[in-house]
Amino acid sequence: MRLVLQLEGPMAGWCVDGRQRYRPTQMAPSKDAIVGLLACALGRKRGTYLGDLQGLGIDVETVVTGEVFTDYHTITNCATYDGKSQDRTAITYRQYVSQPRYRVTIQGDGGLLELLSHALTYPQWQLYLGRRSCPLSRPPVVSLQ
Repeated sequence: MRLVLQLEGPMAGWCVDGRQRYRPTQMAPSKDAIVGLLACALGRKRGTYLGDLQGLGIDVETVVTGEVFTDYHTITNCATYDGKSQDRTAITYRQYVSQPRYRVTIQGDGGLLELLSHALTYPQWQLYLGRRSCPLSRPPVVSLQ
């Protein structure tokens, strides 16, 4: 059995390393990013077991590539790289992809895919494309085949 999703939004940010001053984006989501999206739809908290989702076969196809752009950010009262709080201002640059569209095919156990289909249609939390500032422009198109 397989579940097919179409994901699109005004922008996406598939960051590889979120702790650097310059935060580049990948052009498409990784398997871990899709697992995070599924966990979000299910309402799983950080640190929760994800082995069932990580065991799924996930294939991502970029339907519309979009343009890459960089956004300038200033962050005040931010933590240092070692996690300590500090009264300082940091400057970061974050890359995004504008207007992307992806087709995601997920293969696995039929019962789990049915649960995911329902969770993606009625997600527990807001779904987004990589970063929280990148919500989907419409609910994911879900097809269970």
